[in-house]
Amino acid sequence: MQVLAQMLGGGRTSRLPLKMEGDRHLADDISVKVGVPGGRSTNLLLIEARPAILHDLSELEQITQGELIHLQRGAFLDGEIHRAQRQLEVETLMAQEDSAQLAELLGTALCEGGDWRLAFRPFQIKQDFTPQEIQRVAQKYLGADQCTVVALEPDPIYSPQDPLEKRMVEVLKKILEAKRESPGQAEAVIRETLRQFRMLPPNEKEQALKLLESQVKP
Repeated sequence: MQVLAQMLGGGRTSRLPLKMEGDRHLADDISVKVGVPGGRSTNLLLIEARPAILHDLSELEQITQGELIHLQRGAFLDGEIHRAQRQLEVETLMAQEDSAQLAELLGTALCEGGDWRLAFRPFQIKQDFTPQEIQRVAQKYLGADQCTVVALEPDPIYSPQDPLEKRMVEVLKKILEAKRESPGQAEAVIRETLRQFRMLPPNEKEQALKLLESQVKP
């Protein structure tokens, strides 16, 4: 799991930063962590991303899900697994040069795993993991049935991102009012529709909006 996390977000040349940052600059911040929240109970691999201005969470979610699927299918880059393992070893070596970081590593290993030697786990692997081993773990733990997506953003109903979204909210309200949907159900439908709407290219957004507007009586 540590190697998978390193492959996904362990530096500027890892998968998610390459797709979300750089020239496209879709995200201002990306992090991938393992062992969250910590302790001996079940922990999470946590991927966090904050969209850049003029971009939204749905774009980042699409890219993230795409990369997870690539890993599950065994679509690895040349030397990617080897590089991730070497990076983990380097990080462990660097942590040993700082007494505070070393103490944290040892304490975490002892508390979570019951053995301080687990702090040096990257050095205990005598050879690189095989693509088949990484793919097997990705299939077991990173599938859609194991995934929880949390989107923290302003309510799109009250804070539409642009004029097109504002028009979409207005037309959806009129359609749902005509169908006499309950307020709670109507808002749920609007939020989900806007979520899907944001994934469309600009020309398709305009077409979808005009189609819905044609259904509203003047």
